[in-house]
This record gives sequence, structure tokens and C-alpha cells, in this order.
Amino acid sequence: MSLITQCKPAVKAQKTLPGVKREKIEALIHNVMSKPPSEYNTDWFGTMLLAGLLNWRDLGHPEVTDYVTKWFDYHLESRKNISDDDFRKQTSSVRTEFFREYTLLIGAYAGYFGASFTCDLLYKQTGNETARQVCKDVGDVILNKMPRNELGLVQHDDLNKGFTIPDVGYFVMPPLFIAARAYDKDVNEGNKNAKEIRDKLMAEGKNQLKKFTDLFLDKDKKIAKTIYRDGKLGETYWTRANGWLLWSIVESVEFIEKDSEFYNYACNALDMMAQGIAKYQDGSGAMHLLINEPDTPLETSGTIMTAYGIHKAVRMGWIDKKYSYIAVKAWNYADSKIDDEGNITGCYSGWAIPAEERDTTSFGPLKSVTGMLLTASAEFEKYK
Repeated sequence: MSLITQCKPAVKAQKTLPGVKREKIEALIHNVMSKPPSEYNTDWFGTMLLAGLLNWRDLGHPEVTDYVTKWFDYHLESRKNISDDDFRKQTSSVRTEFFREYTLLIGAYAGYFGASFTCDLLYKQTGNETARQVCKDVGDVILNKMPRNELGLVQHDDLNKGFTIPDVGYFVMPPLFIAARAYDKDVNEGNKNAKEIRDKLMAEGKNQLKKFTDLFLDKDKKIAKTIYRDGKLGETYWTRANGWLLWSIVESVEFIEKDSEFYNYACNALDMMAQGIAKYQDGSGAMHLLINEPDTPLETSGTIMTAYGIHKAVRMGWIDKKYSYIAVKAWNYADSKIDDEGNITGCYSGWAIPAEERDTTSFGPLKSVTGMLLTASAEFEKYK
């Protein structure tokens, strides 16, 4: 089935989507900011969380920008003297190569590229030029230093040859586009070299978006596969793999020219995913751990990702408003899994490999979900 069909133009925000129970989010924000900024690392666990905080800046929490600035300044300073091994202890990284020539310490592992999301928002809110430089740096690492597998997809890291997952797509596609936008100022100032770099980043962003989508999106089931390793796709359809691919595309479409065939390709990939999610969504609104296997547990983090991705795609007019109910149901389920202190329950604590091996018992605390929840709840709060 071809993904190239005519895509509808953007429409105004829909008003049928749910709101947010503010007291739960307020408690969550308080819990996050009760710790010193230095406790949050520059791996995706920290950067997704702080990007989520920044999304609440204009929703009654202007203090989050100062908090994240302190986090940024701390890591700018600490990178000067920290050893590779001590840095790894702060993160979930494998023993990848590190590149010390950049503004932040970055390694050949996709989880480090989440710094783009935080620094892009920080630059927008404060004009911090160092944050803009980090966005450029991440783009350069992805473009010029990260290995590709035999299909041309960016790998998870520089050690596990050929291995990649939809998670990687999220930490590669939007950061490439963010890096391209970070060069706009230089291009407008007449820097010809900047235009060449920006064009390369845009082209590679589109290239990776198509490669990840073509590989992982099952055109029959219309949901995403979990994993690619040893030269072949896995067998399962993990809920967060679907969420990662959905977010990868949702956070990329706004950078693509709306009158292009590629824009139609991306929008129709989103429409296909909405169809698949609608088919397999539980009556409660939740997604199952393995989406198309209703005997597996209901899972909160993938449901949060579904709610946000569908909500934003509908709001932006990238998919039809008829899919709004998916976001409503998913968000209402996710909200029921947030307690009064802002803790999130029912989250799978494993990742792609145990999910592919059908480990359905690994449920427990998962810090990265806090960032997902803050980002999703800000979307719902802004566009009720």
C-alpha cells in the first residue's frame, strides 16, 4: 500500500479533546523541581524530563526556564573535567565513543540526542546561543559520526552493529530537523556554508524518516514493529515502539514543505498509524503492552504516547478529526493512572529487547515517562 496520496491542509485546533487535571500535574512538577537540577543527566532520561518541564513555561510555570538553565549551565561546566567512565555512570549508555569537541559531552548513542529537544525549547524561550549551538552539534554527530546499518538507518549506537529500533528514529529524525532550523539565523545573515549544512540536515532528516517508516510500519496491521537486529525485523509490536514511531513523525512533519510529496507521505503514514491504533485500542482507552495481543497487560507509557501523538496530529490537521476519540480515550486512561502525588503507574520498565522476547512482567518505576507525561499534558492543556 502506497503512503503517497493527497493530504488535507491544516485545520484549526479541534475543541473536542480532553483537558488536564491540573492538581496532578502541579504535584508532578513540584516533585521534579524539588531536586537540584544537577540530579538530571544529559541522557534521554534527563533531557525528555526537562523538555517536558519547559512545555509548561507558558502554562503558569515561568520558573521552569530558570531551573532548566541551571541544569544546562551545570552540565556545560561539569563536562570539562569528567572522565568517560564517570560520565557513563550518570547515564544508561553502552560504552560508546565520546566526542569531546562539542559544547556538551556527546557519545555515539542515540539517547544523547534528546539534548536537542531541551536546548531547542531553551533557545526559543531565552535566546541562549549556547543552547542553539548544542542543537547544531547534535545534528552534526548524527549526520557525520553515527554509523548506519546495511539498510541506511542510523544505528542505536556504535557497538551493536546493524541494531536499531523506532526509539532511535525519535532521537534522530526531529533532532536533524531542529539542527537545520538552528542554522536559519546564520543563513539569514548570508552564511553560504550554513545553507549547505542546513540543506544536508534537512535531506538526511527526510531520508531517515522514510527509512524508519518504511521498515518499521507494518502496512497490513498498520502498527510498528519492535526491533531490527541480525539483519531482520522482529516479530512483535511493542506499544512504546509504536509510540516512538508516532512521535518521530509527529515531531517532524512541521518542518516539511506542505506542498511536497514527502509531506503527503508523512501525513498518510500518520493516518495509517491512527487506523491501526483505532483497531487495537482497548475499550478502556489503553494500549496493550504488545498492541495486537489483547492477552498482554494494559500499559500506561505507550498509552500516553498514543494520546499525545494522535492529539497533535488531529490538531495540526495532519490526520482527520474523526480520530479525536482515540486521544480522548487514551488520555482519560492515562489520567486515571496518575496518583495525587503525580506518580505514574502501570508502566513497562523494560525496553525493546525484553518486549521482543515477550517479557510481560517487567512493570515498575520508569523515570522517562514523567517527561512524556509533562509533554502530553501540556499539549492537552494548551488546546482543550
